[in-house]
Amino acid sequence: MSIRWEHNFLSLKWQNWSHSEMSLKTEIHMVFTEIGIGNKTFISTEMENPVSGAEVRVPGFVKMDVEGFYLRFWLGKRVTILSSKDGVKVQRKTTSRFKILFGVQGKITSMR
Repeated sequence: MSIRWEHNFLSLKWQNWSHSEMSLKTEIHMVFTEIGIGNKTFISTEMENPVSGAEVRVPGFVKMDVEGFYLRFWLGKRVTILSSKDGVKVQRKTTSRFKILFGVQGKITSMR
């Protein structure tokens, strides 16, 4: 899989967003690749739009500039995240789930 193909694939995934969001193709987009149990696929990547907060999740890996690693434990309504970038975070969610994930967080600086 070449870099050009991945970026074209990502551009296709982002085409459903509004025109103003599409103009952000040169902005920085946060990317989180997760491996483990609890998501729909064993390996998946979530991309976040920095302005609207909209998210797109695709199966597999996406090439990115790696910024850190994390472990995420979602047991019931409590989520604990151990991150190399942000330290320890504990959150309370409204939905009850079971997830144990290893993640890689980073950025994509160009969607072209």
